Amino acid sequence: MTKSVKNQVKLLPNQPGVYLFLDDKNRVLYVGKAKNLKNRAGSYFQKSTLLTPDKQIMVLKIRQIKHIIVDSELEALMLETNLIKQHQPLFNIILKDDKSYCYVKISREEHPRLSITREIKNDKAKYFGPYSDRTSIEKTLELARKIFPFRSCQSLPNRPCLYFHLKLCPGPCLLTSQRKNTKYNLTNIRLTHNHNLKQVAAFLAGKTSLINKELKLKLLRAKKAQNYELAIIYRDQLKAMAKITARQKIIYHKPVSQDVISLKNNSKQAFINLFVIRDGKLIDQKKLNLKIRGQNQVTILTEFIKQYYVRQTDKPKEVIVPASPLTADLNFGFKITIPKKGRKLKLIKMGEKNIKLLTHENKQYEQKKEIILEKLQTLLKLKQKPNRIECFDISNLQGKFSVGSMAVLTNGQVDKSQYRRFKIKTVAGISDAAMMAEVIRRRLDHLDPKQKAFWPKPDLIVVDGGRPQLTNASGVLKDKKIKIPLIALAKKQEEIFIIGQRKSLKPNPQSDVSLLLQKLRNEAHRFAIGYHKVLRRWGFLEEKSMT
Repeated sequence: MTKSVKNQVKLLPNQPGVYLFLDDKNRVLYVGKAKNLKNRAGSYFQKSTLLTPDKQIMVLKIRQIKHIIVDSELEALMLETNLIKQHQPLFNIILKDDKSYCYVKISREEHPRLSITREIKNDKAKYFGPYSDRTSIEKTLELARKIFPFRSCQSLPNRPCLYFHLKLCPGPCLLTSQRKNTKYNLTNIRLTHNHNLKQVAAFLAGKTSLINKELKLKLLRAKKAQNYELAIIYRDQLKAMAKITARQKIIYHKPVSQDVISLKNNSKQAFINLFVIRDGKLIDQKKLNLKIRGQNQVTILTEFIKQYYVRQTDKPKEVIVPASPLTADLNFGFKITIPKKGRKLKLIKMGEKNIKLLTHENKQYEQKKEIILEKLQTLLKLKQKPNRIECFDISNLQGKFSVGSMAVLTNGQVDKSQYRRFKIKTVAGISDAAMMAEVIRRRLDHLDPKQKAFWPKPDLIVVDGGRPQLTNASGVLKDKKIKIPLIALAKKQEEIFIIGQRKSLKPNPQSDVSLLLQKLRNEAHRFAIGYHKVLRRWGFLEEKSMT
């Protein structure tokens, strides 16, 4: 530890908050929360503290410590989440959000199935959500399944699968006509499966205290009946429930169902922080941006509530807001409260603090993106800043199910609405360079503004690969007499190849410019692999149906 870092640790306050470790290039290495900033951050530099190998490497890189003081541990948790998503620190475990909100669906069929979906259909199924973090809900359901086993398979198999033998599914497949004469108690299987799904539905609605009471009652009955095997199952289920509820911070010591909306706005944009409280516990937080044109808070709140709660499946009993919306336009079956004092007002203020931090960090992030794009322009000697960058990748299995993908960065930000995919049509066999040429040619066909399928002209084209891919792509540009800057990005050493230059560019793989290009290349690769897997699955299904 350097003297500078040592002095910074001494200056940290003995208060709750969030700390950020930065390296010599001012990059955020790690974000953490603490009840006592001085003790927690300082513990990384004590000889008695046992650190994992990655944390030992991190400590050697630390050159600066920043901190933000908050009022409570709960507020520190919220702030930590915001900062991790904003900075994507190298030494944090990052939960990445999916491209849209997701829902938990319990299908309406003879033997219902539980799944995660992105859309609500008019199929009379039960939907819970929306959830902003798919990874988080997946982990929660994984734990809930150990307590209340349920079916998740798309179609019932002919015989029990591994989930049945692992006791993660009651085995409704045994209830099919082919499996009625078995050694299993079919009536018990049906009752268990239906009961478990009801319990999962109650759990998703935030009614954890009711489930705990029922499990405790069953545990007592099993003990009295001296059915100790069943008692062990209920005991383990109670322990698992304790793990889940321990992650939820208690706001009220009673079963309160509330949404708390905080709002800050300027003439062009509104920022909303939404706390979701169920059964007295804070179970989710959502941060949303709205494009506006000078509307006041009353209009913004009214429009937000109308648009948001139309798709909301788990509506609260009360919505707490900072100003009175036009209630005549709202009829969602919940009470709207504008608090003047007390706990409800404090929750709104806590949300406003989160918005303030988020807007500040967004502003810094926008400035940083502009600087990175300017550095990229300088590195590649481009005539203009590359505000739209397109990256292309190829995926195939020994020449079969060949596909191409296009990922896009707009103003330094991933722009998934502009992603495109291509099924290779003219190239047979294994030739990534020839496939790349086909994809580039088909992409350039969409440069005509008069066409219905018009795609904006890119400021820079990046192809995944080396000189062969670069040469073929460059040949297409020449044939079409189109001038667009073009580079190839090789994976091994993150080299950049440019037409007409013998030597490749080798920027620092950890530099901001290199990380930006790597991020785009990885997105193109992910998108190509996803489409390739879909085609391969279809191909295998077709082959299977023909046999």
